[in-house]
Amino acid sequence: MVKQGSTLATVWLIVLRLIELHGLDPKQFMEELGIRPETLRDVRARIPAKLADIAFAKAAAEIADPAFALRASECWHPSNLGTMGFVPGFRAGRSIPA
Repeated sequence: MVKQGSTLATVWLIVLRLIELHGLDPKQFMEELGIRPETLRDVRARIPAKLADIAFAKAAAEIADPAFALRASECWHPSNLGTMGFVPGFRAGRSIPA
């Protein structure tokens, strides 16, 4: 049996901000994907990774800018990564000395 991957629900807040930045209704966008708003605020919640592919395909079809996802860096906050978002060095991609 193949184990299905998942993503932190709070990371999807980045997607919501990105969608809104491009003039789409983020609430409607997530409803169409079957994701409840309260799920995105739950730091323990996970969302099936396959929905990320569906979400970005949907966004690409609805947003005229083919490079829309490059603006995601404007939409993130350390809290989107849970506790790890606040660990020094983690966000910079550096390993933390033991």
